[in-house]
Amino acid sequence: MTAPENKITGTAKFPPAGGYDRNVRLTVPNYDLLHTQTLRLVKAYFEIQSGSGGKNKKPIRWLDTGGGTGTFAEKIATECPKSEIILADPSAEMLKIARQKFAENINPQAMNAKIQFETVGTQNLTFPDNDFDVMTAVLSHHYLSENERVAATENCFRMLSPGGIYITFEHTAPLTNPGKIVAQQMVADFQKDFGKNKTDVENYKKRYGTEYFPITVAQHMDILKNAGFKTVELFWYSYLDAGFYAIK
Repeated sequence: MTAPENKITGTAKFPPAGGYDRNVRLTVPNYDLLHTQTLRLVKAYFEIQSGSGGKNKKPIRWLDTGGGTGTFAEKIATECPKSEIILADPSAEMLKIARQKFAENINPQAMNAKIQFETVGTQNLTFPDNDFDVMTAVLSHHYLSENERVAATENCFRMLSPGGIYITFEHTAPLTNPGKIVAQQMVADFQKDFGKNKTDVENYKKRYGTEYFPITVAQHMDILKNAGFKTVELFWYSYLDAGFYAIK
C-alpha cells in the first residue's frame, strides 16, 4: 500500500464566519466533545499540579488561538470563571461574532472571567515569553503551510509558562491511501446523516489537501517535540481528528 502525500504546499483560505457554528457541527464528528475533552484534561492536569482538588489560588491565564467565533472561549469562561482568557483569531469577522456572544449571550457563570480579543494568527502572536498557563488550538493550524505550522507551534512553546500545558486538535492524514479513502467515507456518511447535502459533502472531500493540509499523527508529534516540549501525548482520536497535549 502506498502512503498518501502529506507535503504541505501553501496557505488555504479560511472558512467564512457566517453560519460557522452550525456548519462545523455538521462537518466535524464529535465537535463539541473536543471542547469537553480539553476541559477535562485541563481540570485533571491542574488537580495534579495543585494537589488541592484543582483549586488554584491564582487565576489561570489561558490563550485560545484560532478560537473563531468564541464557542470554546465561552465554555472556558463558564467552567473556569476565574480565568484570564485571550481569544485570538486571524479573522476579524469571526471575532466580531465572538464579541457579540460575550456581550449578549454570555452564560452568567462566565461573567467573572476576563476576556481579551486579538485579531492575529498563532504564528504572529507577540505576547511575552512564559506568559500563559494553558494554550489551546482547536482545529486551527491545518490551514497553514508547513513552515507556518512549525512557526505557530514554536510560538506557542515560547509563550507557554514552564509546566504549562498546550492542547491542540487537528485533522490528520491516515498512513495509507486506502486508509484515507475509508476515513473520508466515514466522515461523508456522518455529514449526510447530520443533514449535509450530497454536493456539500463532495465539496468538503475535495478540500482535503487543497484548502486544508492534514499531516499524520507522527508528524504532529514530531513538530511538538522539535518545538521543545518535554512531554508530548496523543489523548484523543476520532474519524480523522486527533487531540494532542504537550507540557513545557
